[in-house]
Amino acid sequence: MQGCEALMAVKFEWHGDKEINIRKKQLFANMKEAMRFAEKSCKHLVSRGNKGGGNPSLPGEPPKVVIGNLRSSIDTATVKDATGVSGFLGVRKSADAGRYGFWLEFGTSKMAARPYLRPTIINNKDKLFRMIGKRR
Repeated sequence: MQGCEALMAVKFEWHGDKEINIRKKQLFANMKEAMRFAEKSCKHLVSRGNKGGGNPSLPGEPPKVVIGNLRSSIDTATVKDATGVSGFLGVRKSADAGRYGFWLEFGTSKMAARPYLRPTIINNKDKLFRMIGKRR
């Protein structure tokens, strides 16, 4: 501290690693909770009955349940890495519904989309953001 001989010096340190790690753990727990809520909301969205398949959903509507493969295949994942935390809502690829879940969400050349994943996030985005950002 050259030129400051007459001043009293105060050293200021912040050991933020501990606080950052605590916050990352909170963020991960919050994201998991938000993704569980999104999964439940999405499964509710595709729970309108259609036994036998004789009354399918209209284009643009979420798909109706026939035997429940799509609904039971909806799942979430929460991932933490060096850059942050990510949450995913989707259909398990290994499930029978994985292939037609994509076709329902985005449509095909022969069928209009019957989205259910995107509306779940869009219709609940405010609540999801609140859940992810809350302090415990």
